[in-house]
Amino acid sequence: MGDYQAYATRIGSAKGPEDFFGVLSGDRDAMKGQVQRLYRSTARIMHPDFNGGAAEANAIFSRLNELWEDAKSKIARGIYGDRTKNADGTQAGAVVSGTGGSAYQVLDFHLPGDFCDIHRGIVTKGKTATPFYLKIVRQPRDNDLVENEARVLAQLLATPGAALQLPRYLETLEIKDGGVRRLANAFAEVPHTHTFEAIRARYPHGIEPKHAAWMWRRLLWILHFAHTKGFVHGGVVPSHCMPLVEAGGKPTHGLILLDWSYAVSRNASARIKAIAPEYRELYAPEILGKKTPTAASDIYMAAASILWLMGGKFESGRKLMPSVIPEPIKEILRECLRSDPMTRPQDAYALHERLKDVFERAFGSPKFHVFTMPQG
Repeated sequence: MGDYQAYATRIGSAKGPEDFFGVLSGDRDAMKGQVQRLYRSTARIMHPDFNGGAAEANAIFSRLNELWEDAKSKIARGIYGDRTKNADGTQAGAVVSGTGGSAYQVLDFHLPGDFCDIHRGIVTKGKTATPFYLKIVRQPRDNDLVENEARVLAQLLATPGAALQLPRYLETLEIKDGGVRRLANAFAEVPHTHTFEAIRARYPHGIEPKHAAWMWRRLLWILHFAHTKGFVHGGVVPSHCMPLVEAGGKPTHGLILLDWSYAVSRNASARIKAIAPEYRELYAPEILGKKTPTAASDIYMAAASILWLMGGKFESGRKLMPSVIPEPIKEILRECLRSDPMTRPQDAYALHERLKDVFERAFGSPKFHVFTMPQG
């Protein structure tokens, strides 16, 4: 227990990877080896499974993993030891001016995105300080993706009530570092949310269909809204789908669809510029084929992500459905996952309403099922 407390104190007080892993020597490979050895020996002591799974143990272990990822990133960039730099190379603690007197303080690196890095920070306006996330492009050539996301979200958020299902976009900021101009979108933090990706990590065999049911319908409602406003999302994958499971201290059923960077106008000849390679198998075939996406493309990916969340597997073009999924739901999934977009459901709202009846047949009268994320 003494080792645990000592390491917990070191990890909890570390402001950056250097504070925990200390001075490293040698070339990059040697430095990575030193970090890995200390991480592994510490992880054996700090893992929640060996410490009762308490909330504190989970938080400390999560912070250890963050420090490890930051150390690897700084080593790869050749900036390990420079405490003025964040893990992605940006200036630590930098303050960026926003509109209306807002000041955005960029704090620690949070996680990598498809073409960007996500940072946590604090935005101050007057006497009010609130947490936010900053999505910064890695390469200036991708500034247009940030601008596209801001344009699309501004149009969608102009509709009353839309903020309940979209990222809480604040504004676009300009980050200048060494003469390089990079754009970043700032978003307000939404507590009690977890991406499909994070949920599947806690439920490696997949979640129960009764929970996936409401998430699917919420996702289709958002897509219906976007489609009626003239947009195709084009990237409905697990890392972009974020259920909201608590609000005001009470369980709820909400969902936010993230990353509108690749969204295109419906009925245009535009193509989706890029994909998240780790989820290639979940993209609609027409998007992979560089063809024009439609509403049916989003419907395909929503179904693929829901199937993946329930433990489904995608292998060499085959969609393997767990036996726990009721047959009526499997039938709808098969329709949505047809290769030819013209033979899929075309209307997200119509599918949303159809699923209501299918879920009643599968699960009985509608009930509110509380979804919880396990600790660990």
